[in-house]
Amino acid sequence: MVVTPLLKTERMILRPFQRIDAPFLFLWCSSKEVTKYLFYLPHKTEADSLRLLESWTKKRKHLSWAMEYQNEVIGEIEIIKNLPEHGFMLGYTLREDKWHQGLMSEGLKKVFEYMKEEGYLYALAETDERNVNSINLLKHNGFFFVSKEEGRYIAKKAETVDVVKYKKDLTTINQAEM
Repeated sequence: MVVTPLLKTERMILRPFQRIDAPFLFLWCSSKEVTKYLFYLPHKTEADSLRLLESWTKKRKHLSWAMEYQNEVIGEIEIIKNLPEHGFMLGYTLREDKWHQGLMSEGLKKVFEYMKEEGYLYALAETDERNVNSINLLKHNGFFFVSKEEGRYIAKKAETVDVVKYKKDLTTINQAEM
């Protein structure tokens, strides 16, 4: 079982998810705007979010941080899987009312520092090509374009999308940034 460590930023605590976080998770998982470009449909009930959360907290196959800000969980940063040559696939989600406040960038910076200390050399992220906010976030945080996959079928949404991949070199993070 993987243990997600507690990390602190200037404004947030990044911590493992707990069962009691389901109502917060539902706030973004049920949002049509937040899930618009994600690879799953919006949750219809809080029970949907609770089921997802229970599967995360029972299995703990990878690192997944709840972003706690002002005593509320506002989003998630997740290491989806390990990649060859000391890399990892990154995932992230943030409640819509917290967009454009620098919170996700702040959380990502701390996670990148931690992952570099753990010996990882790079991060890879992918997003729907239409998700301009996500692409801008990646670029702002030092990611560069790697490739485009045209026509990926997303079964849960019964749609085909173009997915772009971005990469960040963690070896360029220096001690002054940490």
